[in-house]
Amino acid sequence: MDEIEIPQYFLCPISLQIMKDPVTTVTGITYDRESIEQWLSAAAQPSTTCPITKQPLHRDSDLTPNHMLSRLIQSWCIANDSGIDRIPTPKSPINKSNVVKLIRDLENPVLYANSLKKMDELTSESEKNRKCMAETGAAKAMITFVLRRFREGNIMKDPVTTVTGITYDRESIEQWLSAAAQPSTTCPITKQPLHRDSDLTPNHMLSRLIQAWCIANDSGIDRIPTPKSPINKSNVVKLIRDLENPVLYMNSLKKIDELTSESEQNRKCMAETGAAKAMNTFILRRFREGNTTGLEEALRILHLTWNPTPENKQLFKENFEFLQSIIWILKTESENSQTRKTQAVIVLKMITEIASSSLLERLKLDFFKELLNILRKTISQQAIKSVLQTLIEVCPLGRNRMKIVEAGAIFHLIEMELSGHRQEKKSTTELIFYLLAQLCSCADGRAQLIKHAGGIAMVSKRLLRVSTATDDKSLHILALISRFSATREVLMEMLSVGAVSKICMVIQADCADYLQKKARDILRLHSNVWSNSPCIQVYLLTRYPR
Repeated sequence: MDEIEIPQYFLCPISLQIMKDPVTTVTGITYDRESIEQWLSAAAQPSTTCPITKQPLHRDSDLTPNHMLSRLIQSWCIANDSGIDRIPTPKSPINKSNVVKLIRDLENPVLYANSLKKMDELTSESEKNRKCMAETGAAKAMITFVLRRFREGNIMKDPVTTVTGITYDRESIEQWLSAAAQPSTTCPITKQPLHRDSDLTPNHMLSRLIQAWCIANDSGIDRIPTPKSPINKSNVVKLIRDLENPVLYMNSLKKIDELTSESEQNRKCMAETGAAKAMNTFILRRFREGNTTGLEEALRILHLTWNPTPENKQLFKENFEFLQSIIWILKTESENSQTRKTQAVIVLKMITEIASSSLLERLKLDFFKELLNILRKTISQQAIKSVLQTLIEVCPLGRNRMKIVEAGAIFHLIEMELSGHRQEKKSTTELIFYLLAQLCSCADGRAQLIKHAGGIAMVSKRLLRVSTATDDKSLHILALISRFSATREVLMEMLSVGAVSKICMVIQADCADYLQKKARDILRLHSNVWSNSPCIQVYLLTRYPR
């Protein structure tokens, strides 16, 4: 078969390859971004010349994206199955203000890892990005980061020796053992068999040497506190028994909470000794008495020691009273109620994952209204995620979908997305769209989304902006609306707010095949209504020539 000829104006004048990210210089000539950036950066002087016109061209000249040519190239690549890879949608170069924010976030103990990964990703993308990083002080920031990590060190705080004779920090080896898929794993160093329940012997001699070194050397490493011995089951049994004593119960609860927070070994010991059953009993007793004292600690202990064993599943599988106690906690306002409510919805998420279908089908409208109140008040990011995951879990069962819609979930979810004031936006947006897709599978859910003035606009705006999972659910929602709720007013709104344009972009961009199929199916449904729209003419003319 004859080789398909690539249009001359699709080729970069420098590389003579098809342009992936066409940009126009101040001299009016269009090049591929990577090629012209390399040309400019290789110049010995701040000012060089345009490769074609030979006019003066400064090293820092603006490079304007040529979107029209980019769309034409995309359309040509789709229409011509010529063995040329489809051109991915180019990413915009960063600016210095973005880099400054990323460098500042390196100081944040929560955000530093994400910031570092983002900087690494951006640096690998283009020469322009690397230059911007260099000019904004990336080298100094990296030196500071490396030195800080060196000073912090990973010195052992609680050295313990395994049966293989190797000494590790207790927390590290406990995490290694607990992460093992099988009861038996291997020693990280010797590769000898190491059972998950192997004894960890405190290495007191090494601990004293580390302590002495920290005191003698003013090296910036904090002095290591003397480690606490792990608890044993007899201690836990006594503490649980004291929960029944009206005088001792609060001290006992606080001691259990403190021990649970100390180490993985303690949490494991608590779980094996029946902490979940004891906390269930304590929470239900408080619910019957109408007393909130100690609930925050009890819920935190239940969360940290939770293990979905057959005994625990049996305990909570049909425990409707426990669900009622959680709703009561969410309704009750008092001092520190926000922390208590966060713990309550975290526990609620765990319980709904193992509860029976018959139990979850009995949930009342008030249950869903209280969960939506948590979303409205934005108590914490952890609480928001737990509520969304709970709603997703219970939505398909019985009439829960209708109850969630009736409680006003569609409106609140749209408003959450439009507000844009959340941290960890990507993961939360994915959960919101997963839930919206479930709710829009019923007529009332679609009606509520269409009724909201920003509903369709918000769904289309998130398309191609967040993640592949969000794209999938966005297209699913738009497909449901197009198939089952497509009045002329709705179709015109989809056109006017840019939903149709975004669907076309999915087909032309470097998206997965299944997403492009969904987009094509939506366009085929109403091509007679949208055929005069400028946003789809390029697609229709290049994909299906008349």
